[in-house]
Amino acid sequence: MWYAGNYISEKAHYEGHHGIYLCELDPETFQFKGERTIIWDGEKSRSKWIEAPHIYYENGYYYLMVAEGGTFTNHSVMMARCRTIDGEYEICPRNPVVTHRHLSLNHEISVVGHGDIVETQNGEWWMVLLGVRPYQDAHFNLGRETFLIPVVWESDGWIRVDNENGLVNKTERRPALPLYHAKPAFASDNFESETLKMCWNTIHAAAEPFYSLKDRPDCLRLKLLPEVLSEICTPAFLGRRQQHKEFRP
Repeated sequence: MWYAGNYISEKAHYEGHHGIYLCELDPETFQFKGERTIIWDGEKSRSKWIEAPHIYYENGYYYLMVAEGGTFTNHSVMMARCRTIDGEYEICPRNPVVTHRHLSLNHEISVVGHGDIVETQNGEWWMVLLGVRPYQDAHFNLGRETFLIPVVWESDGWIRVDNENGLVNKTERRPALPLYHAKPAFASDNFESETLKMCWNTIHAAAEPFYSLKDRPDCLRLKLLPEVLSEICTPAFLGRRQQHKEFRP
């Protein structure tokens, strides 16, 4: 059992000099065993802020997928591979395997990265990844959202985006799986449940609950906290995400 994580290089040879390490885990306690092994020093590929590692075993290789370039303009998905999980990883010569860094920030989908791949029961490969949908002057109040794109293993042993333009598009074919329509959520909430619905968000995770649905039935009660929204903290705030560029309050 293994754990992969990212670290900030002590050498700091350039801004954003990070890397990926691997450490064995005890299957009983889930604690680290032994020493960390660096499997991708960002300096090797001149990568900035590499993070979010995922490892897959396919075609006789361990494939390492990371996010690179930060979470804004230069965001991307990069890959490397090795015959052994803790060996010297070969950097994909086609990196980045997914990016929109060469496009305008006003492109319909921008700053894509942080990918993860999955094979369906029908043998199709898909990647989920993050991106934003900008509007006027590259604003994106919707925040980072999750997108789905088809990928394929090429003859050279690396993946590529399996569509006509190699991009994350506004519309895309869907997996060859049964169609499932989730029930639409009500636009309003009368707080009739004893638990808060999943549509509500806090700013960071609260150490102690600052709201109650039981103190006054059918009502949401917030307890005041000294923290304020302008600070990096957890204020007494509950909010719902904006889900569309255009909406009526």
